[in-house]
Amino acid sequence: MEKKLNLMRFWLFGIFVLVFAGLTAFLYYPAIGNIWLAIKSGWLIWGGTAVMCILLYYVYKGYLNRK
Repeated sequence: MEKKLNLMRFWLFGIFVLVFAGLTAFLYYPAIGNIWLAIKSGWLIWGGTAVMCILLYYVYKGYLNRK
């Protein structure tokens, strides 16, 4: 069970990093060098992704404990 949780943690962290990097690059390009504008524009999506990753981790952990 611990091995599956570690693998899930790895993938969820990887998803968050990919969303963070992709969205930052996508929002940074039209901001033309203004990184703070990109951060202000993307915080809601980053926060939502972080919450979903944490929620999915605990749902999966509960699922594995039931088995």
